[in-house]
Amino acid sequence: MKKWISILFLWMSYTCYSQEIPEEWKEGWGDENLERKLEDLYALIQEPLDLNKVSRDELMSLSFLNVRQVEDILIHREKCGHFLSIYELQVIPSLSLDVLRKLAPIVKVSSNLAAGGSESHFLLYRTDFTLEKSKGFLEDEFGGDRFRQHLRYKWVNRDRFSLAFLMEKDPGEKNMFDHYLITLQWKNLGPLKQVILGNYSFQWGQGLISSGGFSLGKGSEPVLGVKKGDLGFRPFQSLSEDLGLRGMALNSEFKNMELSFFYSHQFRDANLDGENFTSLLTSGLHRTENEIGKKDNVKEQVWGTSIKRRLKNSTLGMAYMETHFDKVFRKRDALYNYFSFQGKHHQILSLQGNYGGANYTLFSEIAYSEALAGVVGLSATIGRELDVSLVYRNYPARFTTLFGDAFSENSTPINERGQFLGWKYRFRRHWELQGHYDLYQFPWLKFGISHPSEGRDYSLKLWYKPRKTLTFKAQWREKYGLSKGAGLRVDWIFFKDWKVQSQWAWRAVSGDGWAWANDFEGSTGKWKWKLRCAYLHAPSYENRVYIYENDVLYATSFPAYYGEGIRYYVLVKRPLLKNMDVWVKFSQSRLDRNLGSGWDELPGTVKSDFRVQLKYSF
Repeated sequence: MKKWISILFLWMSYTCYSQEIPEEWKEGWGDENLERKLEDLYALIQEPLDLNKVSRDELMSLSFLNVRQVEDILIHREKCGHFLSIYELQVIPSLSLDVLRKLAPIVKVSSNLAAGGSESHFLLYRTDFTLEKSKGFLEDEFGGDRFRQHLRYKWVNRDRFSLAFLMEKDPGEKNMFDHYLITLQWKNLGPLKQVILGNYSFQWGQGLISSGGFSLGKGSEPVLGVKKGDLGFRPFQSLSEDLGLRGMALNSEFKNMELSFFYSHQFRDANLDGENFTSLLTSGLHRTENEIGKKDNVKEQVWGTSIKRRLKNSTLGMAYMETHFDKVFRKRDALYNYFSFQGKHHQILSLQGNYGGANYTLFSEIAYSEALAGVVGLSATIGRELDVSLVYRNYPARFTTLFGDAFSENSTPINERGQFLGWKYRFRRHWELQGHYDLYQFPWLKFGISHPSEGRDYSLKLWYKPRKTLTFKAQWREKYGLSKGAGLRVDWIFFKDWKVQSQWAWRAVSGDGWAWANDFEGSTGKWKWKLRCAYLHAPSYENRVYIYENDVLYATSFPAYYGEGIRYYVLVKRPLLKNMDVWVKFSQSRLDRNLGSGWDELPGTVKSDFRVQLKYSF
């Protein structure tokens, strides 16, 4: 009985902070793409999964539930009926306290019994600026002021309708609405399961056509992070200006069949070369005349459809997508670009399949666009101690995909063939060892590599948790012949919600670099605070070290630590009114090198940033 009282107390105390990211997901271990992944996670936090409607594929997409845990959740729902509360999850034996903590921010329960009062609104405003003026401001190249402005509003009406709005301008931009997103979403409109107007993303299959959802990948989660979740359409409210679609999306269900369709029409930033364009831009910056001249240079239209058949333990699907540009996409004349997509029109067709047993799941996708590409994998739970994953992928050099993000070593799933093994082993109650080994080949040339090449990497990560308030972690990761990395971390909760965390990260490429960060957090009355002091020794950018930084709600901070010196920040949160919270963050870097580059270069070796955020819920 004491055990369950303890679990319930910790579970409820954690849900007080249910919109914060679990510590395990803040470990990038050198993954410079983690900031974008965490934005996807925040999108999931704002659109949590309903335990009474969630599918097997959606649960498997969470990257921390193994096959047995997913099966146990579904079996509990089937045998006991609809969940009445998320706290009901604690009666499922296979869900540990750590898993419950991870589930808290991203699941909800909605039913006829709990539907009352489900209408909600929130309004969020954030502003920040750098105290030191950069080169662009000193030389009057930027047309706007030094402030970044961010406004976000969301209205949810009883899980049937939602309206979301986002606006942002970067420092130096003149237009207050330089980046804006508007999304309207309806659910359960007769035969239509969902209708979205405005900005949205989608994820079908294993990401060969498109992948627009949260996935940790092999570096952070080598067993469960290798499978993509078939999440379908989701409202898109990200600050990443190069992602997402804009238009209409809808899907309907008929018994065990699901039909989806979407259309998108938007303009994209691009580098022009006469009547052609050579690349699509991702920065979203429109501060100088040159940057403004690249804004909205290409019209992009995308449409697609998919059909899925869902059975008790399996899913089969087919998807098709077309992309049309109003200008010819022609990359610069280089041999490594020989097989890259060139032209105005792109087409891709995909077949997908998943099958799940009691302790395993099989997943696969094959796609055709100029060549046939495919990925197939297995995730399994062996006893209570061992989880394993196997993945084989083959993406020919001739294969092209414009929105794909399937499992791969490359940033896009092209020109790669590989085999992957991941494992997670729990032993002696308080210990866990996980790791991976990945072997891959690149059949054609790559940027900076003038011949077909190959590579391999592996990682080992060890956890030791002697008690609930103390955790030790260590990791080693190596890419043969290219880089090595290591990390150590200690977390200690020494009094209620007072916590100390110390972590050290090291990376070696041609030389080596390291960073040592010490974090302190706690609360005093209504004030909650988090502090960090970090010491850096990374002489060159190629030896940079990535360590996650705490930030205000719905913001991510994952800077590259390089140079020699110190970096520190102070983050505080306090309620102002009954339904209003305020966050304030101040950070400063003092290094032995010039900070920034190009128009963002600062005149000295000190950078100071100030950020304020208000959130009002009603």
